[in-house]
Amino acid sequence: MKRLYWCIALFIFGMVLGTLVAPPIIGSMKPLANGTTTLTWDGPEKVTTEIEVDGAKKDAHVTVRGQGREFTDEISRYTAETSRGLVFLFPYGPDRRSFRFYDPVTETQGTVDYVGPGEVADLRTYVFHGTLDGQERTFEVERKTGTLLRATWETAEGTYTLDSATEQSLIDAATHKIRILKLLQILTWLGKFIAFIAAVTGVVLFVRR
Repeated sequence: MKRLYWCIALFIFGMVLGTLVAPPIIGSMKPLANGTTTLTWDGPEKVTTEIEVDGAKKDAHVTVRGQGREFTDEISRYTAETSRGLVFLFPYGPDRRSFRFYDPVTETQGTVDYVGPGEVADLRTYVFHGTLDGQERTFEVERKTGTLLRATWETAEGTYTLDSATEQSLIDAATHKIRILKLLQILTWLGKFIAFIAAVTGVVLFVRR
């Protein structure tokens, strides 16, 4: 009888771990969090773009600063869209599709299209490319977390790219999120596996009583 009770206890433990612990934590990683992202660009001149997300849980705002300009708008924590489109922030698990994009610093806007897979520092990415008012833009985004890892910006004066420090900071942030996500996914699978084994064993013990 004790074995049967142990099976019931393990089944409950596995179900809690697999459905009530890890999945909600994974879900909490999907919305945009409050914080500031700083992008420093190398090119014909040094350019810095600062993107700050703040506000209550449901009512988020984004402020983009750079080159003496400032843009503030409401932003969806789940789609990362403002009234003008994306502003350097991509959603968690971005779709392989086209997105409206707006750069408040250069006051350019247009559409960036998904053009294929890529890889940055062993992280698999989605590559988006488009033309914003005559300026070619390319973004490489980590495919699970939506973290921007690499970007280029081509103008008549020359090509801008994220400097090495900025790129490494973004890679480190994405790597940390992916490690947490993988651990939680393993815990989800492990919890369900424990629950399954406990259920099967419990049924066998009950039938043999």
